[in-house]
This record gives sequence, structure tokens and C-alpha cells, in this order.
Amino acid sequence: MGLNKIILGKDLKAFFYKELDLINSQAVKPISEEILFYSAGVLENYTSSERYFETEGSKVRDKTLGQKLLESNHLRGVAKERAFQDIGETSLVLCGVFRDSLNSKLVDLSFYHDVGQNAFSGLDSFRPFEFNMHGFYQKVSENFGYITDLLFTVSKELLETKNQDVLNIKIKAS
Repeated sequence: MGLNKIILGKDLKAFFYKELDLINSQAVKPISEEILFYSAGVLENYTSSERYFETEGSKVRDKTLGQKLLESNHLRGVAKERAFQDIGETSLVLCGVFRDSLNSKLVDLSFYHDVGQNAFSGLDSFRPFEFNMHGFYQKVSENFGYITDLLFTVSKELLETKNQDVLNIKIKAS
């Protein structure tokens, strides 16, 4: 994993996919390529810092995902679908890439994990067939913990020197 070169935006999704696939291919129970591809796209989208915040008037603040999930019950149609996707994807990145920063929050990792799982389950009712797969977002919901472990592992690998102790995913014995 050489970090000596600049990665252009159009290659970022492919870069993330390659890194995710490298770890996933060593797992005892790897997830599907479709979920890896989706996860790489989420990482690419969340390289922009404004995805983590919301504006209310002239104020910028952290997204309050639990509250947004509750409020989404009052939304309809496309607005509800967008809310589920935003909540699910933000939770995925928070629980994966920024897991350590959640230690200083009032609520813990399991809260955001549950919020993300619920959001993806809700999204599945709007998009039951995605990436040529029935129940795609339900599968994302069911594998939320594994996906976040995968994102965490890859982010640690990219931010630090290779340290086999950070792997939270069981690797096949060679």
C-alpha cells in the first residue's frame, strides 16, 4: 500500500475498492463484490468533509443521525429514501473510518451501528433491487458490522504502517 503518489478523484473509487478487496479476499466469510463496490463508492463520496455536517440557516453542525432517523418516519417518498441513504452511509463511515472518534461522544459505537442498520433496512424497502441483487440494502444492513470492520481495517492500514494487530476480520489460515 504505497502512499507515495497522489490519487486522482476519478481513480479514488477504484483505489478504495482495491484496498477493500485485498482485505476482504483474505476473510473467512468475505462479502460480495457488489457490497464492496458500494462501500468503495461511499468512501469516495465521504472524502468531502461537508458530507459529515448539515447546515441549519447559517449554522454548520454535526449530523444528529439518531434524531434524523426518528424524523424520517414523518417523511414520504423520495425524501424518506434520501434520508435513509444519508443516515446509513454516514453511520457506515463513522463506525468504520472514524470509529475511534466515537469514544468521545455521548453515545457509543453500538448506537450508530444500530442507526445505520435501521436506515439501510428502511432503504431496502424503497430500493429492493439494487446492483442486480434482490435485498441489496438489507444485505448491507445485515453485514453492517463486518463492513465497518473492513472500513476500519483499511483506514488503519492506509493511515499507519502495516500493523497486523489492527485486523478485526478473521483471516483464512494459509
